[in-house]
Amino acid sequence: MREIASLELHLAIKELKEDLEGAFLKKFYEDSKESFRFVFHKADKNIAVHCMLLKSFNSTKYSPEPKTPSSFAMAVRKRIENSKVKRIYQYGTDRIIVIEFSTKDEEYSFVIEMFGRGNVILVKNGIIDLCYKRISYKDREIRSKEPYQIVEGKMSFEETENSIVDLVEHACSEDDTLIRSVSKYMPLGPVYIDDALRMQNIDPKAKAESVDRDHVSLALGYIFSRAADPKPVAYIENGSYYDYSAYPLAKYANMQKESFASMNELLDEFNKKERVEEDTEHSRKVAEVDASIKKQRELSVRFAEEEKAYAEIGRNVLENMNTINALIEEIRKRKKPTLEELNEVSAIKVIGIDLKKKTVTIEI
Repeated sequence: MREIASLELHLAIKELKEDLEGAFLKKFYEDSKESFRFVFHKADKNIAVHCMLLKSFNSTKYSPEPKTPSSFAMAVRKRIENSKVKRIYQYGTDRIIVIEFSTKDEEYSFVIEMFGRGNVILVKNGIIDLCYKRISYKDREIRSKEPYQIVEGKMSFEETENSIVDLVEHACSEDDTLIRSVSKYMPLGPVYIDDALRMQNIDPKAKAESVDRDHVSLALGYIFSRAADPKPVAYIENGSYYDYSAYPLAKYANMQKESFASMNELLDEFNKKERVEEDTEHSRKVAEVDASIKKQRELSVRFAEEEKAYAEIGRNVLENMNTINALIEEIRKRKKPTLEELNEVSAIKVIGIDLKKKTVTIEI
């Protein structure tokens, strides 16, 4: 499954902003490895948000049965459960989500890094208080008690749109391919930049210095205009989701499509298969345990019934022991007794005799 693009993350957060800001965090779950779920409450309703590192951040209608909380989930709950969301935003055009929480005594920034190896970091007063992964980078350390500054002033999505001409000027001064240089200054997502450039008949792999800057600016303006009125679609191949985009892309023009009302709805449905499969695996194990318990209960009932039957047999044997002993004496007296002879002298019915095995079958 591909990683989420900056443009897609921008749209998902934009759609969530009104619902989440001012809401209270009721629960935080780690549903599976690198897959988290928030449950917020606002205005008498709950809003569940699913986060899959690198892949998705969206409201969700799929909430699996809670598992035993992981140590990380418990640590997050201890710090920010029941805290209020002051603000949620994307850090510039980077694939970083920041949720600012306010508790009774503290202010926290919940940072979700959707790039590299992905991470979840809880920051207090500019210092990492908690992190999902400890990672060492060339220029920073992600571990408790290390600094993690959310620097204000990074160019936002809207500011990037207003600075297209200047950014294109910088990009087209690079000694690199156009798509790489543009992505450096406007990391909206290679698939969207590629689509927009081709619509202007610009080769994305052309040298950045060789292309017409005005045409590049027009191409990038197209991305922002489409983002203002997105039409999220998923592309289908052989009956399954193949890819998705914030608006229809030319490269997928001939593919079957499914339209969605929002970026959040698209992400929720597109990623459902992976989440449901994880949940199905859990359900399969639960079903196996339930089946084993059911089988043990059935065996217990059967053994109880057999014990009762054997107890009844034992009682009958004890009650008729004198008669059985008399029959045994009669058999010993005769060399080759027949059933008829034994039934003539026995007070109990003899239904079988095997002289070779020296057994007698009686009916009590």
